[in-house]
Amino acid sequence: MRRTAKPGQNVSAVVGNRFGRLGLILSFTQSYKEQYTPEHQTFYRLGANGLTPFSDYDFETATTSKSLGGVANVAYQFTPNHRLAVENFYTHSSKDEARTFEGFNSDIATDIRDARIFLVEESLFSNNVSGDHYVQGLKSSRIDWRATFSRANRDEPDLRETLYELNGDTFVLSDESQSGFRMFNTLDDQTVDVAANWSLFGTPWKDLPLQVKLGGSYTDRTRDFSSRRFRFVPTGVAGLVDLTGTPEEILSAANIGADESFELREETRVTDAYDASQQVGAFYGMADLALSARTRLVAGARVEQFTQEVNTFDPFDLSDNRDVVRASLDNTEVFRSVNFVVALRPDQNLRVGFSQTVNRPEFRELAPFEFTDIVGGRAVVGNPELTRALIQNVDVRWEAFAAADGVIATSVFYKHFSDPIERVVEPTAQLRTSFTNAESARNFGIEFEGRRRLTDVFMVGGNYTYVSSEISLTPAAAQVQTSLKRPLAGQSENLFNGFIEARGGPVTGRLLYNYFGGRISDVGSLGLPDILQDGRASLDLVVSAQWRGMSLRMSAENLTDEAYDFLQGGLLQRSFTLGRVFQFSVGLSAF
Repeated sequence: MRRTAKPGQNVSAVVGNRFGRLGLILSFTQSYKEQYTPEHQTFYRLGANGLTPFSDYDFETATTSKSLGGVANVAYQFTPNHRLAVENFYTHSSKDEARTFEGFNSDIATDIRDARIFLVEESLFSNNVSGDHYVQGLKSSRIDWRATFSRANRDEPDLRETLYELNGDTFVLSDESQSGFRMFNTLDDQTVDVAANWSLFGTPWKDLPLQVKLGGSYTDRTRDFSSRRFRFVPTGVAGLVDLTGTPEEILSAANIGADESFELREETRVTDAYDASQQVGAFYGMADLALSARTRLVAGARVEQFTQEVNTFDPFDLSDNRDVVRASLDNTEVFRSVNFVVALRPDQNLRVGFSQTVNRPEFRELAPFEFTDIVGGRAVVGNPELTRALIQNVDVRWEAFAAADGVIATSVFYKHFSDPIERVVEPTAQLRTSFTNAESARNFGIEFEGRRRLTDVFMVGGNYTYVSSEISLTPAAAQVQTSLKRPLAGQSENLFNGFIEARGGPVTGRLLYNYFGGRISDVGSLGLPDILQDGRASLDLVVSAQWRGMSLRMSAENLTDEAYDFLQGGLLQRSFTLGRVFQFSVGLSAF
């Protein structure tokens, strides 16, 4: 059944005040949005004559998204030097999706029609207690600490999918793995995070200011995930039912049972459950020292001990010696950072920096849980062999300031990745998408940034980044992946953002432009080409006004509505548009 989508809604309220030493802030937000997305997808196999399509589908997806959230924070100033705060955050969101697609599938050499309904509920509840303390008698020290407990839940209570195949001129219910399919997923995540820092301030050398900060933190995160799969399987008497009917007619209670047309079977897999844990303990120190009136040095180091374990298992095997697919990481590393700032003139700075960072795999990327989103499409499965990626960053930036809101800056940067994580397409019998580590990669780039007020009314600004990227593969990956010389997946060569702002009295208008160049979306293997996302530009307009405690805001997003296009071997693999979004909001202030 088709209908016209309702307008989106967003309501929020904030109230706060200070009562002597007690400060209080409360906020509430609620939103509602409907989205319709048409899409085309083609899946290719590698044959004797190159790429040949084996699935070609037209999609229609309708999504209803709702969210509800609130914040309740309270702080108490015991003395001018001691403050305690309690912060609470809650959000609950849901997405109700109905999706259909139709097209040719070469596996069964006919057209298919698929329908899926899907609901997901997500919630996050976080409690944080923190304190700030100034101790003047201890070298003007500042001590701050925090303790946070968070709980996240994701519930997918009943994914339902039915598949019909064309028989003559009529679509009939198919006896395929995705037909009559039902799936139930639950995920529970808990995080405990504590940290404390000690900062000292002084002028130990030539009356130049120095700040030293020492601290430690510990994070403990756990997750439990489980999935169950069921399918209505035709029995020998399935011919007694009209298989051209709707799913509600075919799979009614009267047609299900041992002696009926269908029976409900459990199809849960041995990799459909996992538990995971992650612990991060760290000690760190930083010094911010003025070497002279024009030079400043900021240097620090962080010693981090990281452990992570993901255990994937059969949810029905409760024995002590059950088969477990275990993925584990255990690393102790030192991450360093150095920044040197020189004031060339009162309105010009030169900054030189070096830092070391890390990118670690997510739980879901390590668990071999497999889910097929589209019939004849690629399944997504984790890789227990993944390791963390280390990143070294070097950048040099020159910046010049004009008045209060003008700037011109140029930056040169270099990044070296060890074991970067990429998303790859595996050419198995049923195509799969997974994750793997390359040997190394590097990004070299130049960035230009500018912002200038032309008149009292108009301001313009923007930034352009050029990135040259190249990846090196491990010997094993070089035997599998198709492109042996290519950029890092997900990295565009050209990026640009720009804006024009006009301000007259209480009215402000801003036109924003964003562009990213083509980039690799999924890495191909064994002759299958990489999937490339075409470059895309977007244009947004925002107009706001304030008058006597009232604020008005109008926005138009994605005005160009360019398609998101993905190509494989020069052929269109996927294309969709998101449509234009127009919003109008009114705000009232009681103070």
